[in-house]
Amino acid sequence: MADFRPKSIQLKHILWLYENIGCKFNRVLFVDDHLPNIERVRNDLPSIQCLQFGHEIHSLAELIDFTR
Repeated sequence: MADFRPKSIQLKHILWLYENIGCKFNRVLFVDDHLPNIERVRNDLPSIQCLQFGHEIHSLAELIDFTR
C-alpha cells in the first residue's frame, strides 16, 4: 500500500482487511529505513515488531535470516 497516510494507519488498514477475510497473523514485522516511521508504528502498534533498515537490518539476506 502506498499513500501519504502514516505507516501505522496503513498497517492498521491492511491488518483490518486481512482480518475481514479470516486471516490472522501470529507475528507482524514492519521494516522501514525512516526512523520516524519506525517510531510511529512502535508507538501506535506495540504488538508489531519493527526493524530499521540500515541500522538493525543491513541487507535483504540479513532480513530473510532474521525471519527464520
